[in-house]
Amino acid sequence: MRNEFTYLLSVLLVISMLIMGCDNDSDSDDNPPIQTDVVIIPSANTILQTGMTREFSANVDVTWSVVEAGGGSISATGVYQSPDNSGVYTIKAVAPGDSSNFSTLEVIVSKKAAAFNLMKSGGYVVYFRHGFARSGIDNLSSTDPDWWKTCDSTIARQLSPQGRRESIETGQVIDRLELNYVRTFSSEFCRCRQTFDLMDLSVNYTTEPAITYWVYDETDRFRRTDSLIAAQEIAANELVLISSHSFAGGGDYPEGIDQGDAVIFRPNPTPGGRPEWIDKITVEEWVALFKPE
Repeated sequence: MRNEFTYLLSVLLVISMLIMGCDNDSDSDDNPPIQTDVVIIPSANTILQTGMTREFSANVDVTWSVVEAGGGSISATGVYQSPDNSGVYTIKAVAPGDSSNFSTLEVIVSKKAAAFNLMKSGGYVVYFRHGFARSGIDNLSSTDPDWWKTCDSTIARQLSPQGRRESIETGQVIDRLELNYVRTFSSEFCRCRQTFDLMDLSVNYTTEPAITYWVYDETDRFRRTDSLIAAQEIAANELVLISSHSFAGGGDYPEGIDQGDAVIFRPNPTPGGRPEWIDKITVEEWVALFKPE
């Protein structure tokens, strides 16, 4: 009898252990290990000079790569070497053994990285010459009292297809750079207004006679532009954008600007003071950062 009792007790003990084991397995299935998502540090998009290095890190061990061919290289420790060509490139960090756990970061590479970073910091006026305009001519003898405002190429010169495309691409680059513009002004000419229209700016522009050349008093056209720039109260993280016309270098400004180019000015609050010319960004340098979505 005692042997039967001992045998029964042993069987019950084995069954109990099996049940406990099953419960543990069930708990393990219901509570898988928590995955730590990959995060690249710094997490904000970076503007980097061509041919320069920048070190990145991640919150977990990762394998680094550059997505685009010709987009530079990145070491096993996260040191990125930018290429000599301007463009928008993507670095990728993948958790070992789990290709679905990764993070990407956009790196904006430009020969004008310093100028773009200045605009990001704010406190400047960015003066654009209107986009490439070779459609029609300016009919200065037109009987239309507002001839310069018309978008009719038989009366006033208008944007060419190239100028329209470059304006669209420049606007998308402005968005990509996350430039914080708070006010925008345009010449009354249609080609200047359409430059901003095609940029699809988030802030509506105000047309301004002070930057409408060839129409109003031409004896002080640049002084009027200076006065408009000087009148801008701009916080440290803000920009003001202007779409206007050309100006020659050598006298009023260090150099001229071609259609689609932009100049960064620092306003001079001193009455009659000239704004400080900081840098020029050509239209080619703008659209080099355009990346179709």
